[in-house]
Amino acid sequence: MSHRDLLALLTVGTAAAFIVAFGHIVTADGLDWLDAGMILLHAVLTLWLVHGLWLAIAGFCVVASRRLRERFGDQRAAEPLHVRRQRRSTSSARTAITIPVYNEDAVRVFSGIRAMLESIDATGHGDEFDIFVLSDTRDGDLWLREEAEWAALRAVDSPRARLFYRRRLRNVGRKSGNIKDFLERWGGNYEYMIVFDADSIMSGETLVELVRRMNDAPGVGLIQVPPQPTRGETLFARLQEFACSVYGPLCSAGLSWLARGDGNFWGHNAIIRVRAFVENCDLPHLPGRAPLGGEILSHDFVEAALMRRAGWELRMADDLGGSWEETPPTIIDFAKRDRRWCQGNLQHFRLLFARFMHPSSRYYFGTGVMAYASSLAWMSFLLVGGYEIVRRSLTEPVYFQGDSSQPIWPVSVEHEAVALLTLTLCVLFVPKILGLILVLIDPHRRRAQGGAIRVTLSVLIESIYSALIAPVMMMFHASFVLSVLIGGSVGWGTQRRGVGGTALGEAIQAHWLHTLIGVVAGVGVYVLAPDVFWWTLPIVLGLVLSIPLTLLSSSTRIGLALRRAGFLLAEEEGAPSPVLARLEHILRQREKQSQEPMDFPRAIADERMASIHAGLVRAYGEEADVDPTALEAIESKLRTEGPGALTGQERVTILQNAGAFEQLHRSWAEAVAKMKPAASLDPAA
Repeated sequence: MSHRDLLALLTVGTAAAFIVAFGHIVTADGLDWLDAGMILLHAVLTLWLVHGLWLAIAGFCVVASRRLRERFGDQRAAEPLHVRRQRRSTSSARTAITIPVYNEDAVRVFSGIRAMLESIDATGHGDEFDIFVLSDTRDGDLWLREEAEWAALRAVDSPRARLFYRRRLRNVGRKSGNIKDFLERWGGNYEYMIVFDADSIMSGETLVELVRRMNDAPGVGLIQVPPQPTRGETLFARLQEFACSVYGPLCSAGLSWLARGDGNFWGHNAIIRVRAFVENCDLPHLPGRAPLGGEILSHDFVEAALMRRAGWELRMADDLGGSWEETPPTIIDFAKRDRRWCQGNLQHFRLLFARFMHPSSRYYFGTGVMAYASSLAWMSFLLVGGYEIVRRSLTEPVYFQGDSSQPIWPVSVEHEAVALLTLTLCVLFVPKILGLILVLIDPHRRRAQGGAIRVTLSVLIESIYSALIAPVMMMFHASFVLSVLIGGSVGWGTQRRGVGGTALGEAIQAHWLHTLIGVVAGVGVYVLAPDVFWWTLPIVLGLVLSIPLTLLSSSTRIGLALRRAGFLLAEEEGAPSPVLARLEHILRQREKQSQEPMDFPRAIADERMASIHAGLVRAYGEEADVDPTALEAIESKLRTEGPGALTGQERVTILQNAGAFEQLHRSWAEAVAKMKPAASLDPAA
């Protein structure tokens, strides 16, 4: 029996026992269409939950056995990466690190790049990597800041000049189109590319190890490294980081155990063989209109499926650390990101039955759909259950039927219901307990995450919070699914990163309906079926408290206070990675400098910046045409009102044409020169 057959057998067998028990409870007084609907919804949800349980158990066994080998047996498993690399192939290959950006914080992006460059240099393999910042930024001032940061870092790294910047004229195909443009222009120069998000960061050792693993396995097209969230300061972000630090290794190890060579791509923090990607990953457009048709939004799963269909192996390196990303700072930001992901994942339903797809790809498409559709199933289950409560409360019980003189007493299934609920809670909480066990039995992780007492209390805090917020996320996700199904589509917005807060008005706007539903449902259940009220309290309480929960969890003060007290610590916080420590140091230095950010008025007045910008636009080889009449009007406005008076669209129009930008730079210099001697090139003059 294969490992996949074993997982399927355990999942189906366990779920069947739950479904039979639930069926016995709901049909104790007969079966009708409502009961049948509840059994069907319960079956779907149970299969989904039990599948996650057994995957976590498999991951626990993998990680625990790995820890035991490191501690008692296999000395090689405990060796650091640089020692293990000596036992592997020593061949090198040219590798491009690609970082697509879209209206991001340029200081954070290039500070992360600088930390990674230094970390790569420390491995002695710096000459094997080039970094490409691939900009799709549409805001003119943010575009100029990217160029200024690139130029400053390039000057520091000038001996090898391995940092490149490109801003596309036309934003075609979003992130996947950005990567495609890179491959068409420069992909032939590289054996591999490592794809990042704007907030991704990876240690030099992990980057080098990924290349070596690819060199040692020519049949592998992709290796995905699970990223750990980092740098969160709000309570919500810290809860996410802690959860991923404690429970994430189980999930990653379980998926790796299940996948073997049939892994998946998560869109970033992965190394890809360029030839495998170029030959197979030209994404099609789905028939029909958005949201379920047109351009594929969640391109990563589809790209992985296309490579696997062509015979390339896809692996997950769950044993590698040194891979990080940043998480949204608030519940509302998290939900906005999920809205985009929901639409992309639901598109995958149309690919479930596509021809020639590998079974593993169908599995990933299906689980991606269920990640959001399960919320709609859960909400439907609660609605059907609520209707059943109302119906029974308004219906007089019938003790005598027909001419029978013998009463028919209601059948009590209270004990069975309590037992089933207890087992369901075990399914939900066993993965958390297993994750905690892995931390407690590892002395290094236990110390790094605050010690046994603090990490145990942190798991309790996270479990209570996740239980309260679960019905809120259910409502969000269910509404997202319904929105997509009725034709609602989303644009391509910039994800808010770093610290943030949620204003009271924003929280009310996002959660007023959740609060209202919670109050109405709670009062209704208490009045109609008071015995059931306590069973529904966790769901009702989460909805009623959704506004204060959002406000509290968006607090940076609470998040940092808990960190100082040693609670909700990720492993990297107790034992900081050098590359993360260096990133924080660079960012603190930038804050102390209090340097004014680059923008259009400063760039148009600065000879060096004007030269840098014009050179980059010409180097890309695509410039937007500027209507002479429009250029003349913009130039006149510049000379009479100053560069600060130009609108955002006027700035972008000029920035997209090197000649026009240079013309306005000269024109502004001439205008300033004609002013009184006290005037300067300061754009405020």
